[in-house]
Amino acid sequence: MTLASLFSSAGQLPAPSEIENKITQLSSSIPVDQPLIDKYQVLLDITNQFSTLNEDKTKYQDTITRYPLLKEKLLESIVDVETLKVFQVGKSSDYNDLSQEMSALQASVAQWQAANQTGKELTEKLISEKTDLPKQLAEIDQQLEQTTLQSVEALSEIESWLLLASQQKLTLERQLLDTQLQSLDERTELHRLEQQLITRKLQIAAPLMITLQNQLTQQEQASVRLLINKARILSSEATNSDPTQEKLSDSLVRSQLSLKKYW
Repeated sequence: MTLASLFSSAGQLPAPSEIENKITQLSSSIPVDQPLIDKYQVLLDITNQFSTLNEDKTKYQDTITRYPLLKEKLLESIVDVETLKVFQVGKSSDYNDLSQEMSALQASVAQWQAANQTGKELTEKLISEKTDLPKQLAEIDQQLEQTTLQSVEALSEIESWLLLASQQKLTLERQLLDTQLQSLDERTELHRLEQQLITRKLQIAAPLMITLQNQLTQQEQASVRLLINKARILSSEATNSDPTQEKLSDSLVRSQLSLKKYW
C-alpha cells in the first residue's frame, strides 16, 4: 500500500480520521520519516479547527436571527425586575427568615457586581471591534490572495493538502470575522440592555439590604431586652435558701451586664 493510497485526490482534503490513520501508519514504518509525520500532524491540527470556526460563525448568525426575540426578552426582564423572588424580602417577622433573605440577597449582589465588571470589559471589547474587525478582514484578504497565487503543480501531495487546508482555514476565518462584524450592532445593543438590567438590580438591592439590616438589628435588640427582663425577674426572686435559683439568677445577671452593649 502506497502512502497516498488511503486518500482521495489532492484537490480534496482527507478527513481528520484518515489523517490520523496516516500518522499511525507512518509512525510504524521503518525507518520513521519524522518530517513527513510532522507535516501530517500540521494538516490534522488545521483541519481540526474547521468545525470550531464554523460553530463560532453559527453563533454570530444566530444572534442576528434571534435578535428581535432576545431584545424583547431583555426589555421584559428590565420592566419586571422588581418581581424577582430575591427582592421579595422583609415581610417576615422571624429572625431566621430575615437572615436567610439577607444572605440570599448578598450572594445575588456579589454575582451582579462581578457580572457588571465583566460587562464593562466586554463593552470595551465591542468598541474596539468596530476598528479591529475591518483591519483583520483586510489582513486575511491579503493572505488569501497570496495563497491563491501559489502553484500546486510542483508540490507534493501533502504539501498541496497543507496549502489547500491553509486556504480553507483562511476562508473560514474570513467568514467568521465577517459574520462577527455583521452582528456587531445587534451584540452591542443586547449587551447594553444586559448591563442596564444588572444596574437596575443593584439599584433595587441597595435600599432593600439597608431595610433588612435594620429589621435584623431590631430583632436582635428585642431578644436582648427579653433576656435582660428575665434576668431582672429571676434576680429579684432569688433567695439564699434556694442555692440553685440563686446560681441561675447570678448567671443571668452577668448575662444582663454583657448584653447591655447592644443597647
